Amino acid sequence: MNKVKSRVHRLPTKNQTHILVNTYINPEKHTQSPVLDFDSAQRLHRENTDEQLEDRGFEHQYLYATTDEEIKKGYWFLDIAENVVKQCPNDKYSELIKGDCTRLKITASNDPNLNIECSGCASEEITRSYQCKCKEFPQFPLSFIKDYCDKGGIDEVYLAEEWFDESDVIYALTSSNEVIIHPIEEKTYNREEVIAFGKKCAEYGYENELDNEGQLTDEFIDRNL
Repeated sequence: MNKVKSRVHRLPTKNQTHILVNTYINPEKHTQSPVLDFDSAQRLHRENTDEQLEDRGFEHQYLYATTDEEIKKGYWFLDIAENVVKQCPNDKYSELIKGDCTRLKITASNDPNLNIECSGCASEEITRSYQCKCKEFPQFPLSFIKDYCDKGGIDEVYLAEEWFDESDVIYALTSSNEVIIHPIEEKTYNREEVIAFGKKCAEYGYENELDNEGQLTDEFIDRNL
């Protein structure tokens, strides 16, 4: 089964979710993640109302998995420039935003406001008799949400791919309409690899007039590595 790399984003919501964020923690200034671990978030939910949590600086958030795939009519996407979720209204708009790196197709989310229009199940006879599963947006499994909270956030994952053609990617789903997620293992580097990479960066900076020296001295290496 093939896998597609996907980025994971989060956005605030007034609805209660498993993801609870401490807005008083600034990731740029603090080493601590603003995302509460799963058990702590559930405890705060039990002990406080939503209004009390908001007064204390806590914020519920939804998760969105995104890719660089083409955004077609009806597809949901994340507008990074405005930090909002939108739905592509028509083919003309799809063509207009094609290749725009600030708009990313959403492939999975715990946001209940997202849905999928299924042309294959759109007849009145079918839609009257039952709620078509095709209209439910692919979800994150609870196990991933727990892992996300306990790790203080996860930036990237692999999503299992069911099949692919020239026009679209179809992701593998469980019977519960959940995407199949594989973690991206972080690569570790030894000292020699770090030094070699640093020298390449220094040479590049020198060649492009970004650096006056163009080299990593042994003294600098011994002092910092």
